[in-house]
Amino acid sequence: MLLWAAILLCAGVVLFLRGRSLWRKAMALVGELGLAADRLGELDRELATLSGRAAGSGDLAVFADPGQLRRQRFLTRSGRGEPAGRNRRRAAPATPDDPPVAGPKAPRR
Repeated sequence: MLLWAAILLCAGVVLFLRGRSLWRKAMALVGELGLAADRLGELDRELATLSGRAAGSGDLAVFADPGQLRRQRFLTRSGRGEPAGRNRRRAAPATPDDPPVAGPKAPRR
């Protein structure tokens, strides 16, 4: 009977020490998260001040009319004088006198 009491007492001490360690670590984590939140709040206020974010987000392309954006893109591309997909030139065919072209290097193993 005395052996079981000693085993239970030792188990209780171990559980207490583990629980106290876990509690201290959890409180340290909460403190660090609070500090990080304060720092992020300061940075957010500074960023809002510097960028003038208070003006609104109406000038973002996400909120613009898609049809108007397509027309603007078409007019911009057609202003170059070529259709959008045909502005690439073909390379001249390789001749035997041309130096070899170095391709991408294979990863080392």
